[in-house]
Amino acid sequence: MTGQRKPANRSRNNGGRDRGRWFRRNSPRNGPRKTPEGRRDSNGDTPPVVRMFQAFRVELDERNDRYERLTRLGRDVTTECRRIVTLLNRPVSVSEREKILVRAHRRLCELNDSLLRDMAAELKGQDYYQYLRAFTVGLQEYVRAVSFFRYLKDDCLVTLDEINSALIFETQAEEPESERTPRSESTGESSPAKSTEGSGYFSLEVTLMDYLYGVADMAGELKRMSVSALGRGDRETPHGMFRFLRDLYTAFVSCSFLPEQSSWRSRDPGHRTWALLQNVVEVEKACYAAKLHGPSGGGSTPDVEVAAVIPLMEDLEVVE
Repeated sequence: MTGQRKPANRSRNNGGRDRGRWFRRNSPRNGPRKTPEGRRDSNGDTPPVVRMFQAFRVELDERNDRYERLTRLGRDVTTECRRIVTLLNRPVSVSEREKILVRAHRRLCELNDSLLRDMAAELKGQDYYQYLRAFTVGLQEYVRAVSFFRYLKDDCLVTLDEINSALIFETQAEEPESERTPRSESTGESSPAKSTEGSGYFSLEVTLMDYLYGVADMAGELKRMSVSALGRGDRETPHGMFRFLRDLYTAFVSCSFLPEQSSWRSRDPGHRTWALLQNVVEVEKACYAAKLHGPSGGGSTPDVEVAAVIPLMEDLEVVE
């Protein structure tokens, strides 16, 4: 037919499209992608930049895994320390108090030679402060349990050096955890500090702030125990605890840790000092009320140390 275009014959290669598909399918540029580990330079070796980032990846994986392990250990230490504090807070008679202290001493020794030893082994040769946030709460709970036990046992405050000397471990051959010998230093008793410079020892350090925070938390346990003792009719124990708490609060203030009421999320020394002050005031009020309205009061004037109340009330006015 005149004027009509003859249709092209596309049956051979489909207009060239099949050839393009074959070329793209068989092109080396569109082959399977190679991972960075599979890349090679002209000499057949891995490029230096790739090797550097591979080393970074391994290092970051090790740090993250170690941080997770320390976090789990810190949580286990926190749980066990709270159980020990609950054990020490049980209202028992004087004859049963010694049995409670023996049980608490044994559990502290087991805690030292299991969880805390594993924590110190994880930190051996590592940057301590890089992982401190993972287990700082566990160390504070440990200080609270040890200081509470030491006060009930010897009526004194355990020092930071005594706690750190109890956290020095000797490198031993691999052995089951049940065969480890408990350490008596876990109770806070003084012992000669061993040098950790050699390869035979490794240690776990309790920082000064963790120690202060743990001692401040221990004041809350003394407050609860004193109120419980007053409910049982014990008058001597709460008065001794009140004097100890008052001296403890004075020591905190002397370190320029002024009481400051803030959010419950705050962990600064000012908030801890403010909580310590509230514990002191509550114990003082409980002792005053027990002496004033108790059966042995007899209408006599309470002999609570009034001189200690004046500075405390002045501090309360500043806080408000």
